[in-house]
Formats: sequence, C-alpha cells, structure tokens
Amino acid sequence: MPNETKSSIYQHEPPYIAPAGFGVSLISHVRSLLWTDGMLQQGYEQHPGGIFKMPAMGGWVTIVSGKYLDEVLRAPEATLSFHEKLNRILQLEHLIGPQMSQDQIHLPLIKILNRNIDLVHAEIADETPFAIELELSKAAMTDGWTEVKCFETAYNCILRLNLRAFMGLPLCRDDEWMKAINKDGLDFALRTVILRMFPKARRGSANMYPSKFGIPFRAATKSLAEVIQQRLSIPEEERPNNLLTWILSRLPGEEPDVHLINGIFQIINMVSLNNTAMTLGHALFYLVANPECIDIIREEIHDSLEGGDITRDSLNQMHKLDSFIRESLRHAGLSNLSILRVALKDFVFSDGTRVSAGESIQAIAKPIHLDSNYYDDPNEFKPWRFYDMAHAEVDEGSAQLTDKYDLVEPSNEFLIWGLGKHTCPGRWYAAMEIKHLMAYMILNYDIKLPDSAKGKRPANLHVLGVCLPNRSAKILFKRRENSGRFVLQFVFMFVV
Repeated sequence: MPNETKSSIYQHEPPYIAPAGFGVSLISHVRSLLWTDGMLQQGYEQHPGGIFKMPAMGGWVTIVSGKYLDEVLRAPEATLSFHEKLNRILQLEHLIGPQMSQDQIHLPLIKILNRNIDLVHAEIADETPFAIELELSKAAMTDGWTEVKCFETAYNCILRLNLRAFMGLPLCRDDEWMKAINKDGLDFALRTVILRMFPKARRGSANMYPSKFGIPFRAATKSLAEVIQQRLSIPEEERPNNLLTWILSRLPGEEPDVHLINGIFQIINMVSLNNTAMTLGHALFYLVANPECIDIIREEIHDSLEGGDITRDSLNQMHKLDSFIRESLRHAGLSNLSILRVALKDFVFSDGTRVSAGESIQAIAKPIHLDSNYYDDPNEFKPWRFYDMAHAEVDEGSAQLTDKYDLVEPSNEFLIWGLGKHTCPGRWYAAMEIKHLMAYMILNYDIKLPDSAKGKRPANLHVLGVCLPNRSAKILFKRRENSGRFVLQFVFMFVV
C-alpha cells in the first residue's frame, strides 16, 4: 500500500517526458502549451498504465494511469486533496470566502439538487420550448430553415434552463440579469488567473487591487438582492423548491450575505453551464454530421413517450440517445486529463515513486478513451457503441440492461466525470438537461449542417488540453409540421 512515510524501498521521482533542466525547461513548457495532446499521448505510449511528469501551466504535473490511478483514488483527502486543488484553481477563499473554500457549502446543495431531480426536470421541461424558440427567433429564416451558431445556441439554452432550475421565474427571463451573470463569470475567471500569478502568501493583499475597481460578482448582486428579499418575505414552507431557497435555508442569520449567495450560485452555475454547454455543442455537431442517426433516435423518443410529453421516466428509456451522447463525450471529452489532486504531504506509490508535497497529480483521460485495448475501432464514431455493449451483457432470461454503460456512469475506461469519491456530483443534472434538450430538438425540429460544410463535422478547437466545440460553425433548424402546438405555447409565454 502507498503511504507518505514509506522508507523500506528505493524512492524516486516519476520519469520526465520532456527536458526539465535549466533553460531547456522553458522550451518544454512552450511545447506543452502548443502540443498538449501530442505530449500527453507520447507519455501514455512510453509509459502505458504507468506514471510520468509533464510540463503544464508553468509547473510540472504527475500523470497517472493503471495501478497508479487506483492508488491515488485510495489515498485520503488529508494526503492527496481534491478540495485544495479546486481551491487553488478557483481561488475560492479570496473571491468568495471560507464557506466555499473550507466548508464546501456547494456540495450539500448539489446533493439536494440530485434528490429533487424530478421536480427540477419539470422546470426544465417547461422552460425548454421558450429557450429554444427565443434563440431561433434571433436569426433570419430562409425557406423555413433558421441558421444559428451551434455553440452560442447551446450555451444560451443551457444558461436559461439553469436559471429556471436554480432561481425560477421571473428572474430567469431577465435579459439584463443574464448579461450580468456573463459579465460576472468573465470577471471571476480573470481574477482567478491574476491571483494565481502571486505567491500564496501575497494573494490576500493582491486581491485588494482588483477589488478597488469592484467586488467580485458585483454586476448581478443588485437584482439578486431584490429577489432574496422577496423570497424571504414568503413563509418558508411556501417558498419555491429551487437552489436559491436551498441556499437561504443553509445560511444563518436574518440578513443573509448577498455576496456569498451570489458567489455560491455563480460557482455552481459556471461549472454546470460551461461544461454542459460544450457537451451539448459537441453532441449536436456529431448529430448533424451523422444525419442517419436522427430518425433512429426520433423513433426511440416517440416509443418512449407513448403519446405524452418528455418526462424523467421517458428520458431513462432513451438508451440510444444516451449512447450517442456518451460516445460524443468519448471522442470529444472536455479535457484530456481527469482526477485533480494536490499532495498536501509527500506521497509515495507502492513502487517507490515519490510525489513531493505541493505537487499536482492528474489522471490520463483522452488517450484511454481512444485506446484499442479498451474500445474496438476507437477512432471511429459509433453512436450505438455503448447501447450495443449494454445489450451484449444482458443476463439470459432477463430484459434488464446493465447500467454500467449509461451516460452518468464513470469507469477506469471512461473518465469524463472523474472517478472515486470525488466523481462529479452534478452529472445526473447535467445528463438530464442535455438529454432533454436533444430529445426536444430532435422531436420538434429537423436539424442539418449548412451546404457549405459538405457533410463534415466542424473541427474542434484544442487549447491547453481542453477540447472546445467550434465557436463559429452553424447548424440549421426547421420546425416539424407536427409540433405546431409548441409555437402557440411560445407565443402565449410572450403575451403573458
């Protein structure tokens, strides 16, 4: 077993896959910025199932897979910490406060969200027609087809659905507040980058300088303060069952800290918004690049509805749609790495490999997702890959499908959500939101690439190991003839 004090075996550093000496280290870091994916793949091929060090963002990070990943997952939080790594990335202590950085107040809130997922889905379902029609109404229509930027549409739809689920009406449809949220999100990201440039001991004082020009999350605070006062005026048992109410119930005092509430909301929203929107954007690009899949998924959706609306139960029956999105994530996962940890004390693996206190550890993701040892024809997009794998393992005499290939299920070969005790706690909400939006779009619209794309999926943008959907590429929507009742619903929403 690995431990931090092991001395009976020879201890050594992980092997470096790039020169780390004085002077040449700078060249290695430049290479890692420009060719992150290639360098990671090189390390994976040189050390299969092993461990190595590579340059990343001005430092050196230890990369693990195989048995080393298992040892990382078994290590206690006091030795290899996920929460401390998250705090260092987001600078939560300085930008929000100890309730986030130490008390982790957002984690129980996400658990409450998961327990209320059926109620939350009802809000999502009600908001979806409005969100999609509003985005499509911004673009001109030609011969019934509306051409929109795919990622921008995905991002705005996810944002509107998050605001409905987290804050409720009418604030979720306040365009000025949406602009304020986006402004606050950009401001927060810039502040985290600035603070990480300073030594840890100087970050508190360094944070005072940008704060002179405005406190974090200032843009959205005014509107939120009014909503908080209105919510507090409602008897507790009659308050809407959403994130704002859950936050208020966990904060002491009659005058809750608006800045803290806004910070908690912004963190939860930013994480769910950016990751979910990028996942939806990738999946939509794969859908229009594989148009033969649309009718197959649409038929499955019709069969699961049994003439009704999209419900949580019906979403759970859409196994082909589930497989399609999971395969999209396997090919275009948001990051080529997973499993964030920082060593709070020296950590020694079972073979003597040592990671010193303060150093970061991450797990390989993308090279595993494209490894022929784990997936047949790994570079080919097979929309029903996981659907077929689940059906291949159905027990004889039982119609029950295994759930280990479901979209939300992590494994050593599928690390999109992380793994172990810190697996993404919001994955059920994210998966529900993506599946509902895609099901609604496929059911009510014809979708295609513009002719100029010549049937080819728009190329992804790879930046520092992050796989981004094409920001400028467009797709076209055309409402199907049998969905006119949703147009009436959209018009009614504007009238009221």
